[in-house]
Amino acid sequence: MQSDLSIPFHRRRLTRSAQSAVFATVKLTCCAIAFAAFTHPVAGQTNPECRLQTDSSARLACYDAIYPPPPDDSSSLNRTATKPTFDYSWAGVPTCRSLSSSPAFAFSNFSPNTKRVSMLLTQGERELGGEEVPFPANGVIPAAAIIMMGPCVPGTYRWTATLKSATGETLAIVRKDRNFPGE
Repeated sequence: MQSDLSIPFHRRRLTRSAQSAVFATVKLTCCAIAFAAFTHPVAGQTNPECRLQTDSSARLACYDAIYPPPPDDSSSLNRTATKPTFDYSWAGVPTCRSLSSSPAFAFSNFSPNTKRVSMLLTQGERELGGEEVPFPANGVIPAAAIIMMGPCVPGTYRWTATLKSATGETLAIVRKDRNFPGE
């Protein structure tokens, strides 16, 4: 009778417990590879792929990878010296509705070249809507200008504003997190 060590590995017979251990190791490795593939943002991911992220911080990181902040280049003519910001309040926003209207947004420090703005509302891993609208010269987007799902669940919600030029070039991406129903 031959010793187990003299038989090539691929021809050895494994006991049931050894087979189970090998199967579990292969299954664990496959799951780890799948987990790494679906939880870490990869260059070239799209919005639908970001929505598949199960961890809210990984989902936000995925969106950040898709919409990175522009490089700090103060010499560029189409960028302002200070970063644009915006503010809003949940007061008066219809809540717990499948279709609701947005709050008013007040932008400051925006480029005079800004002609359009794309607004997107998310809460954790849920995308609640948004749309692209013309950007007013005074930087104030009136209430109800954007259709979204009304906030209902208490927690932190994020508005992402993508400021664009007349040609569609992204000038800035600004994010604002705010608690609902209020701070």
